[in-house]
Amino acid sequence: MGYATYALRSLVHPLFRRLRLAEEEPTATDSVLGGVVGWALHIAMDSPIYSDIRPLLPLQSNPLYVGYVATLGFLWDTVLVCGLLTYLIHLYRVYRRGDGRW
Repeated sequence: MGYATYALRSLVHPLFRRLRLAEEEPTATDSVLGGVVGWALHIAMDSPIYSDIRPLLPLQSNPLYVGYVATLGFLWDTVLVCGLLTYLIHLYRVYRRGDGRW
């Protein structure tokens, strides 16, 4: 996905700028690194709740699987809220700095 984002940067970058997620055009390294980090986090967060994920191939089982439990749900919700709050604080700071036109 990182490489695809980089390849389509002429279409994607204006959206990122509009959402105040990027100021300058990303490099190939930035895009690929973002894709790899996103992939790794996705696997790490899904492995405990989905038995069919094989995060440690060639191992044919998922030793991280515990099933869906309320604690994990709370953790995922906390990560979501922290991410949204971080984004809103970022938008507020951009607006206060005078760099952002809504």
